[in-house]
Amino acid sequence: MVGTENASADPAPRDMLSSRPSPAEVTVPDDAPRLAHEPDPTVGAWIGERLGPFGATVGGLVPRGYAAYARVLHRLVVDLLAAHTAGGVDAEVVAALWEGFGWVDGQGVVTVTVSPEGVTRERLAPAFSPEVLAAPRLELPHRAYLLFRGPLGAVLPWCRAGAPGYWQQTPNLLWPTDRTWCLATEIDLDSTVVAGPRALVDAICAHPDLEAFEVGEGDSLMVDGDDVNV
Repeated sequence: MVGTENASADPAPRDMLSSRPSPAEVTVPDDAPRLAHEPDPTVGAWIGERLGPFGATVGGLVPRGYAAYARVLHRLVVDLLAAHTAGGVDAEVVAALWEGFGWVDGQGVVTVTVSPEGVTRERLAPAFSPEVLAAPRLELPHRAYLLFRGPLGAVLPWCRAGAPGYWQQTPNLLWPTDRTWCLATEIDLDSTVVAGPRALVDAICAHPDLEAFEVGEGDSLMVDGDDVNV
């Protein structure tokens, strides 16, 4: 039997993005587009400039100033994002991953193996190279992120078939380089927030497979802010 102990008490990995169809396993060809580490954190500085005060509000997670916002309580279909992005699945995006997941550097997770010979414990190998782990972070209020860049269509395969030790966590922040929209999945909250043009938010809220509703920049993302599941 093999299990894991998470020494840093990370929240369980969440997959807030899905494709249609959503296979249980993804095989990525060697020549398929992939996300690559983005060493320049200033590409995300614009987010911090437009965030409201840190906290469980819409404007505290995603930049203020967009035409509309949606709170998604279940998975978000990548096809919707692609349909409202210049370039579709080939559009260049930046993905931000919170540095605090214990498996990122391998220091917060211990693999426990139980056998007739006894119990062995071994720390997980880091999910990224020393160069990536040593790179500057995108620093936002009370959060720091590693950045990666590549085509929108590569985000899910990258998450699901990443380096050994990667726990298939989808990005905590995601945006196209033209900043048409911005998506955030906060580690301490239960939903994903999408800021973007009116047409995108309308499509998200109207999608039959999604539980989503429109929110405003100042709306709470706590339990009392969910007026659908009351």
